[in-house]
Amino acid sequence: MAPPVVAVVDGSPATPAVVDWAAAEAGRRGAPLCLVHPLPRPLGTVPALPGASEVRGRALGLLAETAARLRLDHRGLDVRTAVLEESALRGVLTATHGAGLLVLGTHGPRHLGPRFLDALGPAVAGDADCPTVLLHNGARAAPTGRIVVGVNPGPPAPEVVAFARDAAESRGAELRIVAVERELTEHARQVLQRLTGPGTVRDPGPVAERGPAAPRTVTEVRPGTAAEELVRAGEDCDLLVVGRAGRRLGPVARAVIGRARVPVAVVPHG
Repeated sequence: MAPPVVAVVDGSPATPAVVDWAAAEAGRRGAPLCLVHPLPRPLGTVPALPGASEVRGRALGLLAETAARLRLDHRGLDVRTAVLEESALRGVLTATHGAGLLVLGTHGPRHLGPRFLDALGPAVAGDADCPTVLLHNGARAAPTGRIVVGVNPGPPAPEVVAFARDAAESRGAELRIVAVERELTEHARQVLQRLTGPGTVRDPGPVAERGPAAPRTVTEVRPGTAAEELVRAGEDCDLLVVGRAGRRLGPVARAVIGRARVPVAVVPHG
């Protein structure tokens, strides 16, 4: 069985979109879906506090209601639930151990504290072992058949492009690989060749040779600021993919998360 897809259920306005996106992705992967609910601090770390049982009960109720709906909407999907008793960040990171993907929103409910998930989303995306998808409230759900991945032109990380290519293949979508340079130098003009050259991103070749599932791939170099151009390139895509080297978000990935209004996937590499 494929590694599970984990979705954060928190009662925020983004929750329905988060769980529906995650359920569809779990179905495409043939993977179980695990719904997790982080408890607000300090309830998650001090279970005996007054009111803790009521808050935990509401979390269990929301999880059960959400799981029941998803089982009806996605017949045959293996849906599991868990309340996270640890602090939210640690609990979500623990829940992703062995997972194939984490999905969460970027704006949480007020009872979790001001801008709680605004801080949690980037923190998790910067430390999770698996790729993380972040959905903004009001993100457009209608598919456009296009996946966009932003790459570092010197050279692109294979893990990031492979994730984007798999996402495009599973959806029958076009894959657009975008590199951004501040100026269109000779180095920038060579990027297109490197993007599909040996050892980086393999050109899938003609459709007859690569099979019907391989995506149509377009590569481009854009002049300008990386975050601004990636957000512009992905403004009407189904998924905007960026990379993360090490255990922290770089400035480009952080800016894309904050500005994009489409689902953003952060893929660890290196």
